[in-house]
Amino acid sequence: MSREALEKSRHLNGDSFTIRCDIVVAQEDVTSPCLDLEVPPSEMKQNFLDLLHAGKGTDVVFEVGGEMFAAHRSVLAGE
Repeated sequence: MSREALEKSRHLNGDSFTIRCDIVVAQEDVTSPCLDLEVPPSEMKQNFLDLLHAGKGTDVVFEVGGEMFAAHRSVLAGE
């Protein structure tokens, strides 16, 4: 979408707009006939461990059994 079209759009509210994305989660292995991509395994577990061990950006501290644990509020709030 061009900037001009966006600026004329009824979806622009002041200087912001909302993008809606619909996501469907397949319960089985589904591949698109148009797009055959190999998806690498998730590294999310390692990424969260790295984030925890680095301690950067922590904004919450828990004291458990006399030991202090730093955490990230946004990670704790995730489902």
